[in-house]
Amino acid sequence: MSLHDVLDALVFALHRPLAGPYNVVAPEASRQRDFASALGRALSRPAIAPAPAFAMRLLLGEMADEALLAGQKVAPRALREAGFTHRDPDLESTLRLLLGRPARKGMA
Repeated sequence: MSLHDVLDALVFALHRPLAGPYNVVAPEASRQRDFASALGRALSRPAIAPAPAFAMRLLLGEMADEALLAGQKVAPRALREAGFTHRDPDLESTLRLLLGRPARKGMA
């Protein structure tokens, strides 16, 4: 999720009578493989293969499972139902924004 979307979501919440928890997260969940592929496209370079779990465990021990390898499939369902629209809806456009790369033709 881009910083634009985080700030937009906070302003959105401040101007509406929302109650309860709201997940301020990207609209689509992504796996490490998806991230590597999108990063490769954003940088116009070959995608680096995702890091193998055994290597992460070797480097980080038990923390690897909690910090990197465990899945967290969280969706901004309540935020979307309240009418919020993400400015940067996909991973590649967000990475391009963060890296200062121009959007590809045909991308929103």
